[in-house]
Formats: sequence, C-alpha cells, structure tokens
Amino acid sequence: FPSHDKVGQGGVGLFSTITGSNTGYAGGGSGAQPSATGSRAGGDGGGGTGFSAPVTANNSADGLSGRGGGGGGTQDNPINGVGRAGNGGSGAIIFRWRFGNSANQMFVFANTGQFRVPDGVTTIDYFLVGGGGGGGADAGGGGGAGGVLQGTSYPVGPNQLYTISIGAGGAGS
Repeated sequence: FPSHDKVGQGGVGLFSTITGSNTGYAGGGSGAQPSATGSRAGGDGGGGTGFSAPVTANNSADGLSGRGGGGGGTQDNPINGVGRAGNGGSGAIIFRWRFGNSANQMFVFANTGQFRVPDGVTTIDYFLVGGGGGGGADAGGGGGAGGVLQGTSYPVGPNQLYTISIGAGGAGS
C-alpha cells in the first residue's frame, strides 16, 4: 500500500439545538490509513462524530449510538484475526412540543417504543436520525452517516399514539 499522511476524514454531519444544546448528528466515519510496510499498524478511522478521531492501531471507533454516525474504516482485514472496522451508531428520534405558556417539553427515543401525544398539544417539532453505516476493513473507508429528517409544527392530535422504530447502525465489515 502507498503511504499517506492523513486518513480520510468523515463528514461533519449536522448540528442541531432541538435538545437545548448544540449537538452533532450523522457524521461520516473516517477512512483507514494504509501502512507502507503492510505491518497492519496504520492509523485507523474514527467514529462518525463529525471529525476524524483515530484510535488504537488495528481497531476503529464506532459511530456514536443515538447520533447516527458512520463507523471508522480499519487497515486490517478481520479475517486475519487482527483489527475490527467500526460499527455505525444507532439512530434517534427527538420530539419537542409546548402548549400554552409552558416551557418546551421533549422526548428522546434511543430505542424502539411508543409515543402518546400529551393533552393540549397540537403540533410537534421533530428530528429523526437513521442508523449509520459500518466501516470497511482492509484499508477500508468509513461508514456513511445515517439520514436526517427534521421539521417544525407537524400537526398531531391529543392522545394520538405513534409507534417509534429506531434504526440500528450497520456492522463493520
């Protein structure tokens, strides 16, 4: 393999303040850096947190759970029993609402479940993140970010019940 100075950095992703703090979601995983000697000790890709964060040689970072990041690529081939490509992070669904003069209320789903719209609520804001892709092995690329969908003032009915399904991240290969 040719020697490279830098690993491919994952995409930044999207930052949202729906939870009240500026949080990054759906960053792409970093690619692996091949070793010039084939020694299998090159820097591996970081998880999909929006930036490259190489970790210990032969193992790559996973995308962050609940944030839809892609897993990092690894230099090694796991068939040889050395190294592991990073897994993609699971998705998340965030709902925010308010009624009357009350403060914003919020519910964050990191697992599959159900959501019943509270009495008095007629619209919700939403932020949905799909699970990120797993990273590749043997000088592989980073996993892709999970998809994002967001919106405001989505019309809902009081006491309406929604089934929520959260996408798992992909396995590193």
